[in-house]
Amino acid sequence: MILICWTPAASVMKEGTVPSQTRGERVCLIITAAKVEEEEEEEEVEEEEEVEEEEEEEEVEEEEEVERKKRKRRKRRVKIHRVKIHREKIHRVKIHRVKIHRVKIHREKIHREKIHRVKIHREKIH
Repeated sequence: MILICWTPAASVMKEGTVPSQTRGERVCLIITAAKVEEEEEEEEVEEEEEVEEEEEEEEVEEEEEVERKKRKRRKRRVKIHRVKIHREKIHRVKIHRVKIHRVKIHREKIHREKIHRVKIHREKIH
């Protein structure tokens, strides 16, 4: 699984402030290895109970509907193993460590990615 995600360089955190030449630029993170873990969660939908008197047949139908709404939902998490950094228009900046906060996946493909923190340190300017 290969993920290419773009994050604004303003979200790239450095000790101190973000260098001015990186502000507004974009960093391309190429994630070359990711592991998908599946967890099952029970999702319960609570309904308001009606106080009206009803026939037995209707009560049986309502119980079946409530059971259908108590679904088991699969929760998928992505563990990132390896990250390559591709710098675009960022000069004299080296990416030091990348921490991915949350990655939402949809249909075995990564649908939306949110970068939590990218820690960088600057190279020496000669």
